[in-house]
Amino acid sequence: MDNDYLLSSFERNAFKKSWGTALIQLRKHPKFAVPFFMLEGAMGYTAKSKAYVLLSWYHHRQGKPLGAAMLRYMAVRLWAGLRFQQPPGKPNRAKELTYFVNTHTGKFVSANSGFSKTTTEQQIIGWERPYIISSIESENAARPITDTVTKKVRLSHNSRAGINRAIGAEVRSAVEHAMGTKWVSNHTLLANASDALSALAAPKADGSGN
Repeated sequence: MDNDYLLSSFERNAFKKSWGTALIQLRKHPKFAVPFFMLEGAMGYTAKSKAYVLLSWYHHRQGKPLGAAMLRYMAVRLWAGLRFQQPPGKPNRAKELTYFVNTHTGKFVSANSGFSKTTTEQQIIGWERPYIISSIESENAARPITDTVTKKVRLSHNSRAGINRAIGAEVRSAVEHAMGTKWVSNHTLLANASDALSALAAPKADGSGN
C-alpha cells in the first residue's frame, strides 16, 4: 500500500484480504446487542462499550454491511478535508477534524442501527363537554378523550454525541487497517483501491457479503 500497488491480481486479492480482516476487526460479537433499557440509565458502560452495542445492532439486528460504514467514513473524511472549517486562530485542527469525521460516521451507524424501544401511552386527542349544565361548577369541566399511542424512543441527543464519536473511532481504526493512513492524500491509491473493492459491492450468494 505504501508504494501504491494494487496493479496486479495478486496485489488486489491481498488488499481484499486486508479489507476483509478490517471487517472482522470491526465486527462485534452478537452478545453486544443488548436491549435498549440497559443503556438508558447509569449502568456504568463506557462510550466504547456503547459503541460496541450500536455496532452490533447495526450489523446483527439490522443486517447492515460493515463495509458501508467504512466507506461512509472514507467519504466523510474526503469531504471534510475540503470543507471543514474552524474559527481563525483555533488550534488542533487535525484533532477537531477527526472528531468531526468520527461523529458523522457514528451518526450514520446509529441512525441505521434501529436501536430503540417501543412505548405506549395515553394521549389526549380531544375534549368532551357535558350536555347538561350543572349547578356544580366542577361537573361542567370538559373531560379528556384519550387514545393509546405507540411511539419509538431513542437515546437522547446528549448521550448519542459521545457514542457516535466512539463508533467513528472504531470504524476509523478498521479503515486505517485496510487502507493505511496515507490514502486521503493519494488519489491514485484511492482510485486503485476503489477498483479493487468494486467486486465486493455485490452481495455473496449466501447473503453473507459485507
